[in-house]
Amino acid sequence: MSIFVLVTVVLCWAAAHYYQPPAPEYRIFPDLSITTATIGGLIAANVVVAIAWRIMPLWPLMTRYFTHVPAHPYAVQSVLNVFSHIQYEHLLGNMMFLALVGPVCCDLVGRGTFLSTYLSAGAVGTLVSLYWANLGKGNILAHSVGASAAIWGIGALYCLLTDQEKIKIPYLKDVEFAFWPRMLFAAFVLLEIRSARLKRITTHDHASHFGGMFVGMAAAGYLRATGFHEKKLGVDGVQASAGVDSETVDVGAIASQQVREVKESFSRVTK
Repeated sequence: MSIFVLVTVVLCWAAAHYYQPPAPEYRIFPDLSITTATIGGLIAANVVVAIAWRIMPLWPLMTRYFTHVPAHPYAVQSVLNVFSHIQYEHLLGNMMFLALVGPVCCDLVGRGTFLSTYLSAGAVGTLVSLYWANLGKGNILAHSVGASAAIWGIGALYCLLTDQEKIKIPYLKDVEFAFWPRMLFAAFVLLEIRSARLKRITTHDHASHFGGMFVGMAAAGYLRATGFHEKKLGVDGVQASAGVDSETVDVGAIASQQVREVKESFSRVTK
């Protein structure tokens, strides 16, 4: 698995570096923005895998490749378990966070870097969990699934890379608050550390979360070091469509825009 994850990270770096958005004629839903299609595709993939867990003949396949068990790991588990949720509550919680932070992060860094960070964070998080369990710090017989590590990765990437200072509240006109992304990320990290140190039984794979954080932090540091902001790969497209200034993120406008795009796309398909 270590070699598989290393190869995955290298391929993801190459994909982020060389990715070019496809022309409209090569897209399945050309009327959707790249961001909406990307987040929608990730959510759809997670939903399909969650449904597959309810099909009994698929259980041997799902338990072998779509869940991570440190005592009996398969290399491909490092990626496939990131799309796997057995409980609907787990799926709903992770997809809500993905729908919240995913669009702004994807608009900020672009689809290539976003997906590369997402997959790398999930794979590295799984590997960290594997080593943590086999070092005697975790349960080697426990199974691990979910997109939490990947979401931690893109969350860290956005918070450490964005220059936004304000955030608007959905459905409340002219209501906005100061937004300190680095302080927010630091607070989440401290809460995760506190939760991991508590001597109680938990279903959270904290080692995986920390692995995902590390990837997001490394990606943000690399982009800053290579002149990300100087290359003007910011959130200009989102700000123009939402009608906000360069220091404000309008969460409600972004969500409304994505809903409109999906409705318009499917209305054209049905026609």
